[in-house]
Amino acid sequence: MTADGTDAFLAAHRRISDSFHDGTLTERALADWHAERLTAVLRHVTARSPFYRRHLAGVDIEAVTPATLTTLPFTTKDDLRREMYDVLSGPLADARIYYETNGTTGAATPCPRGARDIAASNTAVEQSWRHLLRTRFGDRKPVVGLMGPSELYAFGDVFTDVAATLDLCHVKIWPESPRVGFKKALRLIEELGVEVVVCAPALCLSLAKAALHHGYDPAALPVKLFLVLGEICTPQFAANVSTVWPQAVVRPALYGSQEALCIASGADSGALHLSSPNYLAELVDPDTGAPLGPYGTGELVLTMLVDGIKPLIRYRTGDLVRLTPAPPGSALP
Repeated sequence: MTADGTDAFLAAHRRISDSFHDGTLTERALADWHAERLTAVLRHVTARSPFYRRHLAGVDIEAVTPATLTTLPFTTKDDLRREMYDVLSGPLADARIYYETNGTTGAATPCPRGARDIAASNTAVEQSWRHLLRTRFGDRKPVVGLMGPSELYAFGDVFTDVAATLDLCHVKIWPESPRVGFKKALRLIEELGVEVVVCAPALCLSLAKAALHHGYDPAALPVKLFLVLGEICTPQFAANVSTVWPQAVVRPALYGSQEALCIASGADSGALHLSSPNYLAELVDPDTGAPLGPYGTGELVLTMLVDGIKPLIRYRTGDLVRLTPAPPGSALP
C-alpha cells in the first residue's frame, strides 16, 4: 500500500472500469462512484491547488453532487494560461512525468501526470485495444507501429504503456522524426510485418503518398488496421483511406488532450466511447454556457474524477461533440 492510498484507489478504479467495460456495472453503482469521486476531487483541489482554493472559495464542497455540479464556475483555457502551475494540486515533483499543450491556440500550459492519472486514463485505451484487436486478429498478436511524437506529449508514452500491458511488440517509427523519415518507416513496416499503425489521421494519406514515391504498393504492405487520433476521423475520411489502403480499416484510437487526458476511446463501430469512470460530462451552449442536458450536441464540459496532479473542474474543452446513450447491446455511451 502506498502512503497516499494510490494502490487502493487504482484497485477500486480497476474494478469499476472492468465492470463498466464488460457491461456488468449498474447505473446505481456508477452513480455512487461518480458521487464519491466528485467529493474526493473537490476536497483534493481546494486543499492543494492555489487556483481552485480561490476559484471555489465559499463553496460548500461537501454539499456538491453530480446533480448540482452546474452551480460551480467553469474552468476555461484562459484560466489555465493565466494560472499555469497554480492549477496543479501539489508540487510538480509529485508528478511522474511532465507534458504540456502544443500552444497552437495560445501559450503552452503545463500538463503533468501522476501515477493515478496515467493508470486511470490508460485503462480506457487498454480496454478499447483489447476489443479492437480481438475483433481484427483474434488471439494472434500483431506488431504495432507507433507514429507520433514523444517529446513533451503523451502519445508515445500512452501507447507504449498500453502495448506493454497487452504484451504487444511495438516499434516507434514516427516518419516525421529526423532519425526515421518515411523511407525507413516504410522499410520497417515491410520487414517487421507491422499490421497496426497508430497515428494522426492525415498520416494515413501521407504514408501512402510516400509509399508510392519510394516504390512501394500500399496494398501490398502488411498494414491491416489504422488507429487514428488527433484530428477528427469521419466515416468519409475512413472511406477515403480505404481507396489507397484497400486491405486496411480505419478506427479511432482515442479522443483526448494533454490537459484532459483520454476522454473517449475507440469502438469498432467507428464511434468513441466516453470514459465514464473518469469524468462527469456536461453539454453546454457554446455561446451562453447554458446546460443542454446529458445527451445531444453542445460544447463538452468535463469534471475529472481522478484526484491526481491536475484534475479540472467543469473544464470547457472548446470542443463541439454529440453525446448519445449507449447503443443496443452496449453499456458504453
